[in-house]
Amino acid sequence: MFKTASRRIEVAWAEPHDKTILIEAKLTRNRLNPEEVAVDGTRYNNWPSSGIRTKVVQAGSAALTGSNLVASDEITTETTDPAVYEDYLQHWKAILKSREIHNYPY
Repeated sequence: MFKTASRRIEVAWAEPHDKTILIEAKLTRNRLNPEEVAVDGTRYNNWPSSGIRTKVVQAGSAALTGSNLVASDEITTETTDPAVYEDYLQHWKAILKSREIHNYPY
């Protein structure tokens, strides 16, 4: 019935269903893990006391709730690549600006 309808209604695009976490943080060295290496390759002994700024992207199919993230590991992508972080950030900015209204048959 919907395929043959001639009446049109105005609708806006639905909110995205992306499940992404963008993290920008200052990491400090973990005294319990002296073998730790920072994202930029800095070794534990050379970490500045103020920490190292890092950008992290986590994406996947997980529902982003505390219980699901603890009980289920559905994060499929995790990267510290700054270019990927910027791409995701631009993606979200574009979505926030794209509240376009279109006519669809109903």
